[in-house]
Amino acid sequence: MDSTLTFPQLFEQLKDLLVPYEQYLKVTKNSNKNYELIVDKPFTFNGKNHPSLYFSAVVIEKNYVTLHFFPIYTHPHLFNDLPTGLARQLKGKACFNFKKADDELLEQASDMIKKGFELYEKCVIPLG
Repeated sequence: MDSTLTFPQLFEQLKDLLVPYEQYLKVTKNSNKNYELIVDKPFTFNGKNHPSLYFSAVVIEKNYVTLHFFPIYTHPHLFNDLPTGLARQLKGKACFNFKKADDELLEQASDMIKKGFELYEKCVIPLG
């Protein structure tokens, strides 16, 4: 893949990594600039009950495309082994900012998303 994708193209590439999880999660935003998935079931986090659980989103910002990824926030110790390329994109606790991406970086993001989904499926609540 060409690493000089436009932001809308990069957005679609990152969104495509999340689409396979639509059958288990709820799409709460789906536009050409913002796509969001949540777990639409009650759960408890840090001793507080919540009606739903944020999973991930892709958003086109002014200077980059952001992949918000909540499993790395709820279980950071399980993502200490991120590949260097993907780890460089992490800004803050759960946001990965992309100005460009190649196949390797997208594969790393895909693997991380799969790991996060499997974690939520097993540890947070049954999703199936």
